[in-house]
Amino acid sequence: MTRRVFHAPPVRHVGGRREALIDQDAPWLYRLTSLELSREQKLDNTKALTMTRYLYVDVRVDDVGGSGDQYCAIRVTGGFTLRAVTTNGTVIDGPQITGDYTSGHNWKRVAIPLPAGIHASEIASFVFDAYDDDGIYLTAIGDAFVPTVQGTNGAVIDYVRHGTKALALYVDDNNDGCTNSVNNQGPGGTAYQCVGGQVAIAN
Repeated sequence: MTRRVFHAPPVRHVGGRREALIDQDAPWLYRLTSLELSREQKLDNTKALTMTRYLYVDVRVDDVGGSGDQYCAIRVTGGFTLRAVTTNGTVIDGPQITGDYTSGHNWKRVAIPLPAGIHASEIASFVFDAYDDDGIYLTAIGDAFVPTVQGTNGAVIDYVRHGTKALALYVDDNNDGCTNSVNNQGPGGTAYQCVGGQVAIAN
């Protein structure tokens, strides 16, 4: 009797971001989801947009506080907003992300709704803004992209930036815990630069 041994394919590492596996291997899932939402008449072009109207950005953060969200909660406090800045200087707000939707030192994928007609090539930089004196450690920015249509049912990823860029920034209006513009209380024992309440991030 011959025994057959099956080996699982090797696990590819994508910087800790689970969603990046879909981005690389199955971007058509963005198109499938968008088509299904359209079929169910759930795309209202106000709070629910078509696939090509979202800019997805991965950021790695720690010590995010606050609670609630802008749509379902009576009150939203703390947390952060990630904004996209276009080549002509237009600032596009993302959602306010609070501690209810993050945990520990981890990656968070932020979906920034785009005005109609804005493409990935027009995104020049980002602004990370911490709310209500909520000091946050910003330790990396990852992929940033817009899913775009390909063929009848497919999609491709149109990258604004690709890969992980390490950061060591402490974003806080009051610079609490900072000495000589440095905070040493964050993850990994790193010296985090104190940058005030918001900071610009180049692509």
